[in-house]
Amino acid sequence: MRKWWFSFLAALMMTSVFTWDMNQTSAASGQGIVQEAHNYMGTPYSFGGDTPAAFDCSGFVQHVYEQFGIDLPRTSRDQANAGTYVAKSDLRPGDIVFYQGTWRDGVSHNGIYIGNNQMIHASRSRGVSVVSLDNSYWAPKYHSARRIISGSSQEVAGVQESFEELPAGQYHDVASNHWAHGAIQELGESGVIAGHSNWHFLPNDSISRAEAAALLNRQLKLGSGGSLPFNDVSSSTFASGDIASVTAAGVMGGYEDGSFRPTEPITRAEIATMFDRAFNWKTTPSGNASFSDVSSSSWAAPHISRLASIDQVSGYEDGTFRPDQNMTRAEFASVLHRAIHQ
Repeated sequence: MRKWWFSFLAALMMTSVFTWDMNQTSAASGQGIVQEAHNYMGTPYSFGGDTPAAFDCSGFVQHVYEQFGIDLPRTSRDQANAGTYVAKSDLRPGDIVFYQGTWRDGVSHNGIYIGNNQMIHASRSRGVSVVSLDNSYWAPKYHSARRIISGSSQEVAGVQESFEELPAGQYHDVASNHWAHGAIQELGESGVIAGHSNWHFLPNDSISRAEAAALLNRQLKLGSGGSLPFNDVSSSTFASGDIASVTAAGVMGGYEDGSFRPTEPITRAEIATMFDRAFNWKTTPSGNASFSDVSSSSWAAPHISRLASIDQVSGYEDGTFRPDQNMTRAEFASVLHRAIHQ
């Protein structure tokens, strides 16, 4: 059973879903921007939104670039003055494309060019999605494009930022006194896990339900078929095939309102339940799950108790499990490290 646990977590740490691989440049690259942008596929649209919970067009562009330490203005109109002008015929992945006359005169919409005559943007009708520049609605509204990144460094309106290259296992955002430093460093040195771009690990980042579905499906090899019985998951949603597969297998499910909530972070209780269903460990759970904040009547109690009894999950020093708390990348690194050395 520990072999299953190790295999799944190893796949989790090494998968490209999280875009942890260091095949991006030392600062930022056009392809790195595109890869980061794709992490938010299916995120809903909301006017004024600038977080992974919901984006508007310029909030999405600003957030993606912000992950590389690049600060852009907030609105599409102001972003149209950042970087340098680039002709439509010379577009490269990572360039920002602008449109006019959508909901107001002048520049009023933008997206990130991803190559193959396509852009990824936050659309009012489809959320974060990919569309052709030749689309009948967008093509006549094309205004201009700007290049924010030049070469292998970050250049924004003449301001350049770079990060010091670090040895394997060391990250700018994991200090030597970080509680998971030892686990992260050892796993990084051994090549089991890798960091994000710019020698960052992003230890406190959470994992979305869609990402969890994709990771688990890759481990279980359930395929990518099945129906999508959720009102917030379409064929264009990130990991839609994986969501369909794990749902059909009974590993994950949705909510009473008919939603799956693919972009919401997955909680510790959900992870325990998902693992228990996926690997079907045969252990009789204790009634109270051994944690002060997990009632025997809780929907997740049998799953948490079963996994705790075989040392697949653990709680906190105060006797709690904190079932509603989001799981982080640092926690996964710590658990993987413990599994390796058991």
